[in-house]
Amino acid sequence: MAFQVPSVTIEELLDSASPVVDVRTPKEFAEFRIPGAVNLPIFSNEERVQVGTTYTQEDPNSAKHLGLELVSGKLPELFQQIKALYEEKGERVIIHCWRGGMRSRTIVALMNSLGVPCCQLEGGIRSFRRLIVQELDVFAETAPRFIVIEGLTGTRKTDILEHLRQEGYPVLDLEGMAGHRGSAFGAIGLTQNSQKQFENLLWQRLHDLKNAPYILIEAESKRIGNVILPDFVLERKWSGARIHMSYPFQKRVKSLHEEYEPEKNEQEFRAAVARVEKRIDARIRKELDEAMEKRDYFQVISILLESYYDPRYRFSADQYDTPVVEIQMEHFQEGVDQVKRAIEELSGMKNVEKC
Repeated sequence: MAFQVPSVTIEELLDSASPVVDVRTPKEFAEFRIPGAVNLPIFSNEERVQVGTTYTQEDPNSAKHLGLELVSGKLPELFQQIKALYEEKGERVIIHCWRGGMRSRTIVALMNSLGVPCCQLEGGIRSFRRLIVQELDVFAETAPRFIVIEGLTGTRKTDILEHLRQEGYPVLDLEGMAGHRGSAFGAIGLTQNSQKQFENLLWQRLHDLKNAPYILIEAESKRIGNVILPDFVLERKWSGARIHMSYPFQKRVKSLHEEYEPEKNEQEFRAAVARVEKRIDARIRKELDEAMEKRDYFQVISILLESYYDPRYRFSADQYDTPVVEIQMEHFQEGVDQVKRAIEELSGMKNVEKC
């Protein structure tokens, strides 16, 4: 296809108010996407596999003919959807696929021929991926120092950070970006993000916080579910000042029970317990199995904390040698208030700048 269509760069896209249409498959869109883009796929997940198989096993022309057959019946609805976006925004529509190839070029040419102003993203979403990688390298050098919220499992660190984020504090929610809580139980009730989408969300948030005097994060290991943290995030975590939170044991158990809802998510919860108990002493394993058999999930959580999670956490915490503020809390709001005071102390600011 040698014809030319109007195009924009990724920088022009991000700087515009134009609606963005992603014509890739739902699977591709779920893995990684441009903020605010609308997914109007011209192929289903299965259809794209069909076209790709035809391309490799037969020839490019056969793949094109198959693609035309699969798309032709969808074009009237696709036209109406893109036209509606143009009329709603009053801006030309930017259309993209993976690398700025046939899928987006064909739709742009068709829409323009039918009177709906459209243009193609140069290089497709791959150009967005390249931009993210480049700018994360810049953030690695320029990101402000971190203040790390730490504490044993169940001390409501994530809840407190979310509360602070809603109040405008510069919080980097790594678990939220990963779609995982960072333990064997971390995926229960959540949808995990791909590495690419995690880095997309990280890039967006760091861009928002580029002028913040500090960034608040929760202490995380190198891996959160399927996602691996960039080295510069880990380095700033290890060198950052710390706020260490303590919370009564039974309240930690109750907090984790409310978070994971084992009665509701029983299959996932049991699978997570099975993964963890392999690493626990045989005597404790027997006690754990008995509690699982009785569906005494409060006891299960208690055993896991005492015999597995707390010892692992204490070992990891001993590796730090950075400044720390100790917090003892009995209630959630008390914890929030104490963390705010600790932030003031560690940042040297009485009027904490918010973002």
